[in-house]
Formats: sequence, structure tokens, C-alpha cells
Amino acid sequence: MTKPTDSKTSSSSQPAPQGKRFDETFKLDAVQLRERSGRPRAQVARDLGVSQVTLAAWETRYGAGGTGAGTRSAATSPGAGPAGTVAALAEVARLRAELEHMTLQRDILKKAMAIVSQEQRGALK
Repeated sequence: MTKPTDSKTSSSSQPAPQGKRFDETFKLDAVQLRERSGRPRAQVARDLGVSQVTLAAWETRYGAGGTGAGTRSAATSPGAGPAGTVAALAEVARLRAELEHMTLQRDILKKAMAIVSQEQRGALK
């Protein structure tokens, strides 16, 4: 599965940010995960880091009833068949959640260090 690209790069010559872009493989795998897992759309969308509306649009395009030109069978899916794809998507979702948690912890520690260093500078004066 290919990593999504983030178009929120700051540059004065670039257009306004439009959010994340996901490749077709990711979209197809997300729809397959939702269909095979039986989990609610909200939960799958949250785990994958996309909105429910986005996932619903992908389901319309790539789902069992979808007519998207990019639909594919389980035989052409990457990984070890359907179970491999679901397992890989579950791992991606777990890693995204862990990354979000670690990023939050890092930000909290940065703020704490700034406060402590300000207090130390004030005590030295």
C-alpha cells in the first residue's frame, strides 16, 4: 500500500492546501477492509485517518456495487489474498493511531521543556 501524500506543504507559490491525497490502491484496500470487516464506516474511517464522507465516496466508486474503472478482484490484490489485505490495513490503522499518540506526547514534552527552561532562566536573573 502506498503512503498518502500531504499537500499541506507551505510554500508561497503553491495553491491553498486541499488535504491528503490517497492513491487508488489505498482507496480500494480501504473499501475492501470496510466490506470484509463488517465494522461501522465511522470506525474504519477513523482508523484509516479519513472522513466518513470520503470513505463513503470510495465505497460508491470502488465497492461491490461501484462501477469504478479501478475495481479489482481479490486475486489481483497485494498481500496474501483478502486476509493479507485486511491485516495490512489493520496494521496501518494501528500504526497511524500510535503515530498520532506519540506526536501528541512529543508536543506535550516540548511545551513542558519550554516552561521549565523559562523558569530556570527567570531563577538565574
